[in-house]
Amino acid sequence: MAYCPVCKREFEAKTECPDDKVALVDELPYQTVEGDTTTWVEIATVGSEEEARMVRGFLQAEGIPSQYESLEVNMLPVNIGTMGEIRVFVDAEREADAIRLLAEREEDFEAAPSDESVMTDDGPAMIADDAETVSEDDQKS
Repeated sequence: MAYCPVCKREFEAKTECPDDKVALVDELPYQTVEGDTTTWVEIATVGSEEEARMVRGFLQAEGIPSQYESLEVNMLPVNIGTMGEIRVFVDAEREADAIRLLAEREEDFEAAPSDESVMTDDGPAMIADDAETVSEDDQKS
């Protein structure tokens, strides 16, 4: 597949975007945004705000400043194409670390057993059949 670097649309069997009249590329470059004190680099695009919050929380727990930008349009009950994209950004100085950590995280999830376990910071863990449910109020006390 080839992509237009201007409109971000995907094309088959073309070498130039018919609308923007620019050469198509094999892969779209990530976006950068200049902040007041840092340059933010897009390192991932996810499909939901919940997933973006999880990725951001994971990166921040690893000491990597991050933020996300939602392009989500809520006029319809589903997201359509790039109108539902949520982009995750990190400080440009930590880009390589963030990409490495996300790749390691993905490998850990792929390697996790597909049985009744949950993924924790220390790896997969089993939930005992006789485990008790703890409410948020109980956790606070």
